Amino acid sequence: MCLIHLGTLLEAIELGIYNHVHGDGRETVVTNNAVKIRAEDGRSVISTDITPFIGELPGGKTTHEFTSEDASGSTSMAANIQEALELGKYSFKLVLALKFYKG
Repeated sequence: MCLIHLGTLLEAIELGIYNHVHGDGRETVVTNNAVKIRAEDGRSVISTDITPFIGELPGGKTTHEFTSEDASGSTSMAANIQEALELGKYSFKLVLALKFYKG
């Protein structure tokens, strides 16, 4: 069983979009259509379905058509991922490691 540090894997995925020197260890990592995702505390989110990442919010607020003028780090990251998926991006480097729990 091969164990790899998560940071090393994420860095390899991120750098996999660039050409590399043969033998530098990245021969098996190729990334196409990548986007870097970050949490944006305080960003505006309008009618975005974040249910794949967050099931319920405090106060019974729905995540099916989530809207906020001041989104938290976790809801903004969920919205950023969903928006990237809608644009057709398939590989992600999660800069801020957040765990999403479906409620």
